[in-house]
Amino acid sequence: MHAKLLIVLLAGWSALTSNSVAGGRTEVYRDEYVIAEVETPSILKGNLHGDEIFYLKAFGRTYKWVQGSKPFYIDIPKLAAIAFVTQDLRDRCTLHVVNIESKKETEVKLVDFTFGSFIGYEHFGRKRGDPGTDFIDVSGERLLLTMRSWRWKSRAVVNLTSKSIERTETEMYDGDGHVTERWVDNKAGLTTKEVVDAKGHLTERWRWDDKKPLRSKEFFDADGHLKERWVDDKRLK
Repeated sequence: MHAKLLIVLLAGWSALTSNSVAGGRTEVYRDEYVIAEVETPSILKGNLHGDEIFYLKAFGRTYKWVQGSKPFYIDIPKLAAIAFVTQDLRDRCTLHVVNIESKKETEVKLVDFTFGSFIGYEHFGRKRGDPGTDFIDVSGERLLLTMRSWRWKSRAVVNLTSKSIERTETEMYDGDGHVTERWVDNKAGLTTKEVVDAKGHLTERWRWDDKKPLRSKEFFDADGHLKERWVDDKRLK
């Protein structure tokens, strides 16, 4: 009886580890472009919450801390490329765009822009644009990255030639889905904050830049007319 039980346990262990790969990782996805593997570090290595580390093998290279879910990348047919995101220990994201024909990779540091955790949203029955989705559009040499969460939506314009972010925009929503705030940052270091009322009317506009803590602020009436304007803490209207 004990011998039979041992055989069953060994068979189960063999099935469990049949997808295991070198380094204690397990394969969780594979297609013509990528192989995805997962590793769960032990508690002895400080992994008290059972966090998983995902790896992606693509065209001879291996990437660690890949974000999202199966297939772990976004297909970009217009560029004949796939895009995926890695994240470092400081939670800073890097976008990787790999041409599936030339195998050439373009890497863009996303700095403070968060993107990638909702890649693979289709696996959870979500549709593009729903809360909990990340997607990419193409405009010439630029990519438009969109992250749609439950209470906000963030966009970034990525220039593939300069490998940089040109502009980011974030919209905040109330419980009914109405926009309440809009934040815009451009590569010149200018930040704009707009406050919107329940009817969608602009009520306030604030601007900062990298050199001054506050550059200007404007207030509007219910009809959208400017009623008050400040520049460098001086009221001009």
